[in-house]
Amino acid sequence: MTGEQDRHNKIKDILPILWSSYEHMYDVRETSTTNGINYLMIVATFLSVFCLTLYMAFKSHLFLFPIFFQIVALLILLKRFFIKGQIPWLELKPTLSKLDDNAFESYLIATLKAAEADTWRRLGALNTIIKSALFLLVFSIFLTGIASVFMLTNGCNILSIVLTILLVVVFSFLYFFYKKTPESKFNDQETIFMNEIKNWLHEYKRENDLGLDSAPK
Repeated sequence: MTGEQDRHNKIKDILPILWSSYEHMYDVRETSTTNGINYLMIVATFLSVFCLTLYMAFKSHLFLFPIFFQIVALLILLKRFFIKGQIPWLELKPTLSKLDDNAFESYLIATLKAAEADTWRRLGALNTIIKSALFLLVFSIFLTGIASVFMLTNGCNILSIVLTILLVVVFSFLYFFYKKTPESKFNDQETIFMNEIKNWLHEYKRENDLGLDSAPK
């Protein structure tokens, strides 16, 4: 068997694994981002209705300012419909041609890897949308809190200032609390585990060379 044929057989062996990996990866990426955007759209709509209700109840224009940011957030979230993703699609004629050239497996791997890269690009764009909209929604909630403070204190300067400072402190704490997330160490961990596997294989090979595995039981 030639080296090229041996590599071709290895490609055939790993294709089912690559396809299953791609399916799982696509489902996780698409489902998580789509659910996040749908949830934020519901929140943006609810907050707009809530602020509009407060405006109609108290007749204060202060409650209209948060609505502006909530509508902008909703418009940003709608951009998701303009970001297209590529799903692997194997045309009949190119597929038959690759089969004749005995290159279909290689072609399929290239297609899957290209699709993976494309879904990663789409995920990055959708995450940008989520972060931008989330920032505007949080800011609108802050403005709603400020407007409520002025309404509840009837414009009392000292009390309004104290409550405003408390709101700023609370929102600042929450901002840094949510911003601080664990960094991904996937590449480092992958290297560590790969080295452990290599050491395990090397140890087995060394024992095999010494004839330890053929010793009488």
